Amino acid sequence: ATTDLGPPRTASRARARRALAAVGRALAPPLALARALTHLFPLAWGLNYLRPSVGARLGLEPDLVAQVRADPEAFARAADAVLAATNAARVPWGEPSWEALEPAVDRAVRRALADLGLAEASRPRRARRLPAGLMLAGGWHGVTLPWTTEAWVDPAMDPRYVPHAVAHEKAHQAGFAREADANLVAFLALVRDPDPRLRYSTLFFVADLFAARSRVAPSPEVLADAGVAVATAAAHEVPVVAEVTQQAYDGYLQAAQVEAGIADYDRVAELIAAWLLRDPGALAPSAAREGPATTGPSAD
Repeated sequence: ATTDLGPPRTASRARARRALAAVGRALAPPLALARALTHLFPLAWGLNYLRPSVGARLGLEPDLVAQVRADPEAFARAADAVLAATNAARVPWGEPSWEALEPAVDRAVRRALADLGLAEASRPRRARRLPAGLMLAGGWHGVTLPWTTEAWVDPAMDPRYVPHAVAHEKAHQAGFAREADANLVAFLALVRDPDPRLRYSTLFFVADLFAARSRVAPSPEVLADAGVAVATAAAHEVPVVAEVTQQAYDGYLQAAQVEAGIADYDRVAELIAAWLLRDPGALAPSAAREGPATTGPSAD
């Protein structure tokens, strides 16, 4: 005896083909949009990597950065100045009001861009908060979407980092794509601000890049703050996620002709050292702009 399975199989295959065709039709619009966004990326954001760097526009590189690289003592003096300024700037913290902090950082960045001759057609806009812990899982503080220049930061980070992280993303919004450029704009905007929290935030953020080569030790209060910040980051980071996302971003940056890749974040230390080589007194409290504090009262 034989069993004829031909007609049922043919009908089943026909249904499967129709189902696949329906799925293909459903996916066609989002796939077309994805392809369009991929092709538009160089025009929407990628061309920003071709602009002269902030360091070059401020006259810091290549010559002053080359001097810092060739003279370890020049970097050590900058490291001493940064650590001393961080110790002096340290303030009790507490939880700042986002409604007061975000506009204060925005004003600081806008003023810095104007003062430094970096104001562009693209201006910073509001930065928003992501769900807590979303970016910290990958070891990141925030993100700027390249097609819309929407800026987002993770509120779960240590609060002392928040002003610098917001300023960094606002620098991206203004069209400064390289990570060292965004960190430098954030630093120059906040370190001269009269608000003590904004000044401490950016010094606290960069101090770790200088600590190993500084002859000035962090104060016990700064060390305690750093310990809390490290513990906060470790509590949220997922090592596998951090490894994958950071490797992917490193490859992306190198493809965008950022030779240092993900290490470009830390290259801001050389730029700050070059800035201090040209103006050794730039970190003095008297160099800050005059004006009222704007981010609310401090509290331990």
